[in-house]
Amino acid sequence: MVGFVFIRPPLTCFLLCSFVPCFRPPSYSASNHDSIWFFNTEEISYGEIFADRRYMYRCNHCNQLGISYIQKWWSFVSLPAKCVRCKKLSYVPATVSNGIFCSSIFFVALTIVFATTFNSWLIVGNGLIGSILFYGTMWHVVGMRTTTIKQVHSARKFEFGIFCLAVLLKFLS
Repeated sequence: MVGFVFIRPPLTCFLLCSFVPCFRPPSYSASNHDSIWFFNTEEISYGEIFADRRYMYRCNHCNQLGISYIQKWWSFVSLPAKCVRCKKLSYVPATVSNGIFCSSIFFVALTIVFATTFNSWLIVGNGLIGSILFYGTMWHVVGMRTTTIKQVHSARKFEFGIFCLAVLLKFLS
């Protein structure tokens, strides 16, 4: 589980958002059963918590600088990034984020092969640095898709169903 947290942090964040109401985004529909918690989930502004003001990206809706690198990196279909200016939602598709991660791992494996072939560990160090730079640069370049609250709720239901199926299969095996 620890390795999985580092590979796909948004899924871990989804699990946290599903079961701990204080981590739910403000767009999450509050119902009567949320009143048992000690704090109001509507007061939490994740756009301000995750906003890194050093470099912002353009929102697809308002075309202003309103999404930070951290928001973009943590965004996925069931927990999208919220623009701090227009409060609309955008996300990076899972196929793109998984492609960036797998490409980085491929480059690391390729440098290890070259290092063992040429018997030089300096190649591994350069390959690791290059892979990290590639990972960061690709997240900088990748585009975001727009989404709505309805699509977010649908994706959360689907992911929760997959999670329940995985837990059920684990207990049955």
